[in-house]
Amino acid sequence: MTFLKTLFTFLISNRQRSTRANNHSPACTFPPNTFHKTFHPGKLICIRYILFYLISFIFLGLIFNSAQAEKPISKKLPLVWSADLCADQWILAFADQAQIVAVSEEALDSRWSYESKRAHEQTIHNASLEEIVLTPPHTKLLFGPHQNYLAAQVQRFLKHSPKLNSREILILSEPNSLQELLDLTKKVGIWIEQPQSTQDLINRVTSSISELEKHSTIKNPFNKNAALLLRPDGGSVGSGTWIDSLFELAATDNQAKKYNLIGWGRLHSEQWMMQPPSLYWLAYFDHQTPSSALQLTPQDLTSPKHSMSHKQLLNSAAVTCPGPGLLKYALEWVVPAAH
Repeated sequence: MTFLKTLFTFLISNRQRSTRANNHSPACTFPPNTFHKTFHPGKLICIRYILFYLISFIFLGLIFNSAQAEKPISKKLPLVWSADLCADQWILAFADQAQIVAVSEEALDSRWSYESKRAHEQTIHNASLEEIVLTPPHTKLLFGPHQNYLAAQVQRFLKHSPKLNSREILILSEPNSLQELLDLTKKVGIWIEQPQSTQDLINRVTSSISELEKHSTIKNPFNKNAALLLRPDGGSVGSGTWIDSLFELAATDNQAKKYNLIGWGRLHSEQWMMQPPSLYWLAYFDHQTPSSALQLTPQDLTSPKHSMSHKQLLNSAAVTCPGPGLLKYALEWVVPAAH
């Protein structure tokens, strides 16, 4: 660009010199005898004019090409289609509006879908094979952890249909720890080509963990104590699940592990009533539950035996799926409440 500016300055000064010369001699005028060998000033002025306009056109062309080269090229992001509730949460949390082809009907239900507000702006599908076939070429199809059978069917169908096999499939794994959930977040971000959005969330989580480690002995009254997650049916959650992410983020032990509970299961009430935890997390108490399944209510935890225990009602939509909703909710509500 510096060279172009220098060239333009030279042309302007040359044009001014030509104009001054033109005041003393007619521009582009020649004597009647065109074969006269005597030099005439008009010839030089005419050549200067021609060179000036020729180089000016070249200069403008170079400026235009330079502007085109400096203009950032916007890469077209891939289209994405999510098969079920847990896949929907990733797409709705990170994908641009123009990327989303469709989400499942489950995404609309605010009781289970953390991103339900945005889901109402999307096209809804019925998870049929016909709808998948009609998706645009090169669409990326995302399936939740419990949709392996449907995903396998789609894979077999696309494999035997050359015109349709441009679609790419990703089946989400179910993380068993906070680190696995963060790794999955990064993987999905790269897959839908939104790495910056997912990395921002990962950075928030790692920053929160660093702060807890720095101030845990001062600000965390539950640091050396345990929390217990309870459901209305009396169930709880032990080790080896993505709910461990909540306990890790709150720097709190899972009391259900003391009873050797693995995965999602149930505890005998005598187990945890005899030794109440420092913190109760009440999951799925925030919406109507069938009376036949209701064995526990928050009022059951108001006895003097539990008076020293803190209680926090969890948002069911945040803990239904392992995904960005769980991380966002933990950072905004669970971690601050525990400290």
